[in-house]
Amino acid sequence: MITIENEKQEIKIIDRKTFYSSGIKKIHSLNETEFIIDTNYGSMQIEGDNLSMDELDLQKGILKISGTINSVTFISSIKKQEKKTKNIFGKLFK
Repeated sequence: MITIENEKQEIKIIDRKTFYSSGIKKIHSLNETEFIIDTNYGSMQIEGDNLSMDELDLQKGILKISGTINSVTFISSIKKQEKKTKNIFGKLFK
């Protein structure tokens, strides 16, 4: 992923109920328990309950999510995250 120099990313979590971020490039997947997105600084995973997208403006790079925010994790690569998930299921079903 190419990072634009001097481009900032702002992340806010308000009362674990609202997540806001600038610097959004792409949404890989989303559902009521997980969002996986690309940002100026790499991929990010937001996990929670009853998550819903309140605002998305890819032109401005803005994303707002509401629900119960349980975790926000920066992930080095989407492929590594998918591989990790597959490995967990592989271990469970051996």
